[in-house]
Parts: sequence; C-alpha cells; structure tokens
Amino acid sequence: MSLPVMRSGCAFLHLRAQHLAAEQLLKLLRLSALSREPMSPGAQEGPQLQQSWRCLALATKRSKRSLQLLVASVPVAGATSACPTAAISPAAGASSASSAVEPSLKHARLDDADFPAQSSSSPACTVSQPPPALVGPSSIACREAKFLLSTSRAIVANGYYQFNEATRELFEKGHGLVGKFLDGQISTVPFADASLRNPSERLPVSIKCVQVVNSEIIEEVQSLDNAGALFVLPSQLNGAEYPSEHTIVAHLDQYKLDRTGGPRGQLAVHPAAGQFIIHNAASDKKPNGINAVDALLDSLKSYMHTTAAKSYRIYLKNGYLALPDCSPELQPIVLSGLRQSLHLLRCLGMEDVTASGLNPTLKAASSASHKVTLVYASAVPVQAYLNYGKEDRAFQEEVSRLVIAGQYYGALRVAASRATVSSPKRIFLMPLGGGVFNNRSETIAGAISTAVEMLQSDGFDVQKLLDIRILTFKGKPSERADMTYLMQLLGKLR
Repeated sequence: MSLPVMRSGCAFLHLRAQHLAAEQLLKLLRLSALSREPMSPGAQEGPQLQQSWRCLALATKRSKRSLQLLVASVPVAGATSACPTAAISPAAGASSASSAVEPSLKHARLDDADFPAQSSSSPACTVSQPPPALVGPSSIACREAKFLLSTSRAIVANGYYQFNEATRELFEKGHGLVGKFLDGQISTVPFADASLRNPSERLPVSIKCVQVVNSEIIEEVQSLDNAGALFVLPSQLNGAEYPSEHTIVAHLDQYKLDRTGGPRGQLAVHPAAGQFIIHNAASDKKPNGINAVDALLDSLKSYMHTTAAKSYRIYLKNGYLALPDCSPELQPIVLSGLRQSLHLLRCLGMEDVTASGLNPTLKAASSASHKVTLVYASAVPVQAYLNYGKEDRAFQEEVSRLVIAGQYYGALRVAASRATVSSPKRIFLMPLGGGVFNNRSETIAGAISTAVEMLQSDGFDVQKLLDIRILTFKGKPSERADMTYLMQLLGKLR
C-alpha cells in the first residue's frame, strides 16, 4: 500500500476505525506504507503526510502528537530492525512481487520456529515492543500408557506410548516416533473485526483455491497419493470424539461404534495417537486436560465489564461448548470479546503420523506406511446437545461460525507454513458442525472462505502454497453439490 492509497484513505479509515483498535490500525498502516516521508515527531512533513495525519486523528479521535509517538514506535515494513517475535516474513512460496508491493501485518503462531524464518543476517531488534500473547502448552498428565486396536477377530496393534513433554513428540515404546503433538495458538495477534465479518454481510474476495472431493476419510488418509497431507477431522474441542456431553470415551476401540468421519479418521492412523488424545482430553474426570478453548475462555472473561456480563459463562463440558441463554443486550459484548480472544484458540493435532490403523472396512489393519497430519477440530452444537432449547439460535450460529473459522484458519496456517511453491501442501477440510450439530452448510462454507481470506491477508499466497480440498461424504451426494455451489458463490472454487 503506497502513500497515495493512504492519502485517499479517509473513507477507509472511517469505515475501519469502528472495527479496529487504534493501535492495530496504526500498525497496519505503518507496516504497509512504503513512503519515504518522515513519520516521526518533529520531522519535516509533506502535504500528503499532513493529510494522512488529519485522517488518522479524525478516525481515531486522538491528538496528532499522540499518534506520532505511537506510530514512531512501530517499525516500518521491510526495515532491518523488524522484531521476529512481533511478525513473521512472508511464506517461502509467497510471491516476491506481491510481498514487495503489499507487505501486511502477520499473525505469528506459537510454533513460529516451524514457520518461514527471518533472515539470520538481520540485526537484532532495536525497537522495544510489547511481547505477544503466548499460550502455554497443554497439560499432559498421562505421558506413558497402553494402547490397543483390534478388529472383531484379532488384535492388530498393541503396545505402550511415551510422550516427551520437552519436544512434544509421541513415541511407541521400543518402536520409535509416532508423531508430534500440536497445540499452539492460532495467532499471537488479535484478528481485526473486519476480517471476521460474516461473508453474508460483505462482498467475497475471489481466491480460487478450493475443490470439493466426494470420498471417504479412511480411503483418503490411507491413499499413497495423499502422503504428507493434512486432514481436519470433526472431533470435540478436547481433541477426542465423544458421542455426547454425558459420555466419556476411554478406549480407542470404542470409536468403531461411531461411523462418522471424525472417529474413522482417528482409526485410520497409528492407534497410539488416538489413545494418547483420549487419555489426556479435558473432561469431567480430567478438567485440566487438552482443551482448544481454555485460553480463549479465560480471555473472554476480561471483556465482561458489566455485572450481567460477568455472570455469563460459556464453558466446555466433555469437549462440547455450552452456550447458556444470552440476552440480546449482552450478546454484542460476548461476541466482541470472542472476536478479540479468538487468536488464543489452540490448533490441536498430531503431525506426521503413520496411516497404519484400520482399513475402511474396520475388519483388518491398513498396509499403508506413509505419514499424514491430523487436526482435531469442532464446531459448536446449534440447538443440539447441551445447547438444545436455548432461546437464540442466531447467537449460537455466530459463536459457532467464529470457532469454525478460527480452527480452519489454524489448520490452513499450519499447512501453509510447511509448504513452498515448488512443494505445495494438500489439506483436506471435512465440514465441521454439519449433521447432528445443526450448523448450516452456509455457515461452514462461509467459515472456510473467511479462513482462506485471513490467511491470504497474512502474506501467504494461498493459491500457490495450498491444495485445499473439502472432503464430503460419498454416501451423501447432496453435501458435495451444496459445498460446490457455496464455494463458487464465495469466490473460492477453482
């Protein structure tokens, strides 16, 4: 974004200022501007820059002096003193031309060591900045235990897993690495309200990068063509798959009783991965276990300033997110707090696990030896399960939409960070929240579209880095037709 764009940006500022905190807006402008005009207090200013200051002061209701001091504390995009903890460089495969013209504010993940790194030749950061909000690793109580997977005729896998808390790696005792547990937050920077707007309320951005595939999860996981791919599985927000908020699954073999995509996806890989998640998932029996929304819900409390807001409590029960009745007056406060806290959502998964579980019939072991990555994600039940009979369906749908979008974004971000233009990453997105969770196809498709646009705005060339496939169930042809139509309508179908 060049200075002429800033100069003509008064209307833009008036529109966005209501969605973005002043500091975030200023950082965005500062990081985006390639102007050589001085932006520090006391410096000589040209007429274009003076007009920009007036626009900023009007939109943010701050004095010019306070704006100058604030903007001067933020490093210019491309400066050699950029602080790697505050932002990350464009993805390895991102277009160099586009990144040179439109550098953007990056959302750094907790596991940024795996993201495209800043140049080691860059000088040390010289600008003092507040540290990013980091979420600590999940509490892992069960680090060594037995796993078992069987068919109706025989035991196909039997052993012990061991978890290395320092490296977050899971091993099969005596047999080597099973995979790496993922639980990092999806971003260290709060998302702009504008980026989280419902796609039905604005014009879509055309990024044609998604295709819809009609198949079955175990078949796709165990296909050699998908070696190295990521699969987003419908699970619960504790990584496990429970049939209801009242039932806690204890053994991986119980997943065979559930014919839906999430349990079948976990049965498709090395059984130590699924049993490790089951043993450590947050539940009534293990309240401090793996929980994708623990930090998010803690943060949400800090936005509840009124007496009524402080008494309102969203909570997780055995992986299911409970939404008590929320008055119309309180809903904007809760939703605003949720948007401000969404970056603290965890992306739960198991990276590089062998596709050596049960085959699609569940009657024999798979012969596959390639590796895939599983991401355990969930929606929010809408007028179902523990949210059944609540007053406001629209409120439930909006909370669920935000949670779904955040989880798709986290999974896409993990995939993009491990991709290059010469080696794009394939990622399968199973629809989150359909079926018994009652989320509409429009909500799910819109959340995918939002996640894609957010990742693109982070500097990743989604079309070059990712092979995104929505995996619909071949036993339900209407699901594919619906998703194909909606992705085309949202400008994402390729």
